[in-house]
Amino acid sequence: MLPIALAVGFALASAGSAQPAATLGSNGHLAFTAVTGIATMNPDGSGQWGLDFLPGDHSPAWSPDGTRVAFVTSREHDYDIYSMSADGSDQRNLTRSYAYDSEPTWSPDGAKIAFISFRAEGAGIYVMNADGSDQKLLADDIGYPSGPTWSPDGARIAFQTYYYDFETSTARPTRTRTG
Repeated sequence: MLPIALAVGFALASAGSAQPAATLGSNGHLAFTAVTGIATMNPDGSGQWGLDFLPGDHSPAWSPDGTRVAFVTSREHDYDIYSMSADGSDQRNLTRSYAYDSEPTWSPDGAKIAFISFRAEGAGIYVMNADGSDQKLLADDIGYPSGPTWSPDGARIAFQTYYYDFETSTARPTRTRTG
C-alpha cells in the first residue's frame, strides 16, 4: 500500500480547489482553464492554443513527459477525469464513475494519477494507473480532502483536509493519518 502523508487544516467555510490556475509541463507549455475549455500557451503568453472546447472543463495537469493532459469534465453529466494528448486529440474518460472526481495529479514517473473522489464510500484519495485501470481508494474518512501532491520519489501523497459538522456548524478535530 502507498503511504500517505496528511497535512491538516481547519476551515469553517467551503474550501476552493487547491489546483493551480496553470500548470507548466516539461514541454515548456502552460495548461490552463479558459472560458472555452482547456488551453495551452508558452510562458511568455504567446502560442495560445485551445486543446479542448467544452466550457466548464477544468483542473488541467500535464503528465511528467509533457505528452498528455489530465483534466476534469462533466461531459457525461457527472464529473470524471479525462486525459488527452498534448494536441487535444485522443480524449479518454479515465474514471467513468457516477461520482464527483477531481484534482488529478500525475505521479513523477507518469504511471499513475492520484485524485479526489466523492463516491458512495464518502470522500477519499484515490490512485489509478494512467490509463484509468486499477482504481484504488487510499484514504477515506478524512473529511473534505483537496490538493493531492506526490512526493518527488512517488512513494507518498500529501493532501490537505478539513472536517465540518453541518448539523452543529462546527469544525471537527482532525488527525494525522499515515497508511
